Amino acid sequence: AQDWNNRDPESIVAFDALSKVARHSSQQIDMSKELEQRIVSIHFHATVPGDTDAAATVYLCGNADAVGAWRADGILLTRGQDGHYHGDAMIPKGRFEFKLTQGNWETVELREHGRSTSNRRRLITQPTTIEFKVEKWKSQANQ
Repeated sequence: AQDWNNRDPESIVAFDALSKVARHSSQQIDMSKELEQRIVSIHFHATVPGDTDAAATVYLCGNADAVGAWRADGILLTRGQDGHYHGDAMIPKGRFEFKLTQGNWETVELREHGRSTSNRRRLITQPTTIEFKVEKWKSQANQ
């Protein structure tokens, strides 16, 4: 056992500070583990209208910070060789809502006959792939 009565005050202060850092680090690790249990990896697989330009940029936006918190250019999806768009995000478990755009709300996805589409909704409980199809873009509504 240490005899702290014979230690200089600076050593005691330094030890106290290190103890606080160790406790704080331990708490951060616990919080990180808890956070890992609440966030899961989601893969998105989108089919877009056949007349979408092959060079088009397609974004996924939604109610999670990881996809832009409803910013129209939330996360960029990548066009695969199969012509479909793909992307990945770490999404909190629970109710997840999202839409696709081509970078702004004037190019948001629509239903087949040009009507607005409701937010897509999924209950996220585990890592998964979400597949969906865009019928039309708002920019094509009058075509």
